[in-house]
Amino acid sequence: MGNHTLVRTDHLDQSMATQIEGNINAVSTTQLQKLAPAGRSVTSVRNELERGESTLVSESPHTSLFIETEDGLELNSDHAITLAHEAVQVLVNRLIPAPVVD
Repeated sequence: MGNHTLVRTDHLDQSMATQIEGNINAVSTTQLQKLAPAGRSVTSVRNELERGESTLVSESPHTSLFIETEDGLELNSDHAITLAHEAVQVLVNRLIPAPVVD
């Protein structure tokens, strides 16, 4: 699978949604070390991922967190999703618009 980039969640937009890695366990510690900003530990990066402050984006994620359907974006129901629930909620709230109620 493809190379990942560490992206702050507040810099994401809907066009990136299907590129968000949902299977954090598929990304090795070595890969995370390479992605960690200077002076930051892998533990710090993992904590940011778990809280939804940052996310991993790839042209070809192991398991995309979101899928595109004819109705728009949906959370992928694949059992390989290993992203923390808190992070998933942050990303859903950011990227999937709330339904309009008349």
